[in-house]
Amino acid sequence: YATLGADAFTGDPVDASLGAVEQLVVTDLDGDGDDEALVVFEYVPADTIRGAPGDLSSVLLVDATTRASSTVLKSFVDEDLGPEDLPLIERFRILDVADYNGDAIMEVAVHAWYYEGSSVIVFEYDGTDLTEVLAAGCGA
Repeated sequence: YATLGADAFTGDPVDASLGAVEQLVVTDLDGDGDDEALVVFEYVPADTIRGAPGDLSSVLLVDATTRASSTVLKSFVDEDLGPEDLPLIERFRILDVADYNGDAIMEVAVHAWYYEGSSVIVFEYDGTDLTEVLAAGCGA
């Protein structure tokens, strides 16, 4: 999963090889008997309020059998950020996987936060991808 996480940042101005899997949730999102994996991959080493150049965070959806993956959420701070720019990293964690609307297909709740705000985003699984269906939060 770490390789898939690093691949999500291909072409972005960060060294994703420094990242690691911070959270892994494996479940059958659509009840078809095949598992999907939700992967939180990040590199945020400093305990800073806003973030620092090179920080990165993402949520991936991975087919546990084929290893095909898609990036659901992604944030990074450009390594070449100038001194006049504000480094800002948004981080993510999977809060819950549940069938909120009773359709026998799981929804995924994700906590997203940065130094001045926080939100919860709910995604619906369509058998292939996760689509945002609800979000609520506060902050600047």
